[in-house]
Amino acid sequence: MVMQPSVEQKGNEQKMSPEDFKWQINTIEGNPILFKSFEGKVIFLNFWATWCPPCVGEMPEIQGLYDFYKDNTNIAFTMVSNEEPEPVKNFIEKRNYTFPVYTSKYRAPEIFYSQSIPVTFLIAKDGRIVIREVGATKWNGKKMRTIIESLINE
Repeated sequence: MVMQPSVEQKGNEQKMSPEDFKWQINTIEGNPILFKSFEGKVIFLNFWATWCPPCVGEMPEIQGLYDFYKDNTNIAFTMVSNEEPEPVKNFIEKRNYTFPVYTSKYRAPEIFYSQSIPVTFLIAKDGRIVIREVGATKWNGKKMRTIIESLINE
């Protein structure tokens, strides 16, 4: 079953620390990038794997959401896998996904810890985690777009 995303209650949101933004990820081509380069934007962060059926199942929804916002410079999509770059790249190309994909050799900041994937975070411009969702979710719906629009306009 695919769920709608649930929003953290105001005041209960965790906030990323300056240390959390020092996390290094790599582009699918292997170029290192600090998570800090997304600071000040709304960040859609998804942890996934090619071998994970729920991860694969929600990707068309994520692609649809990305397609809607891809020209908006106020939001960054970061799809992160801990797998080696080559199988990830092959997986993405075979399915014609165009959202930005990254790999990570370094442990993600503790604030993003989850025992399960997929796990997705929607992070406000000021680093507040507005959504933390484990499991396949319906990302490309009106509810999600309304949440993103309000965060972009903050």
